[in-house]
Amino acid sequence: MTLGCSCLNRMATAGTAATVAGIIPKVAVGGAACPFTQLYWNFLSRYRQQLRGNFRGNRRMPLQLESLDRKEDVEMRAIGRRAEKLKAEMSVRSYPR
Repeated sequence: MTLGCSCLNRMATAGTAATVAGIIPKVAVGGAACPFTQLYWNFLSRYRQQLRGNFRGNRRMPLQLESLDRKEDVEMRAIGRRAEKLKAEMSVRSYPR
């Protein structure tokens, strides 16, 4: 379970946080997908080997990595592209030129 839009919606009043932002919690890829979830899967993908080694005693990390392994290559490439775009947008907003 990632702290994505489904999780945020459950914590929000009347479950409207994501839908007000134009995000569809069940969508995994694309502009309507939760940016937190896309960044999370991209992070796991990039640091998969280190996470496997460093979290041996952690019960949750192997489950997340198994979920990552089940994702299709096409989906992971789309998540990676969207994550890079999101990171670029965040840098521009954080550090205007």
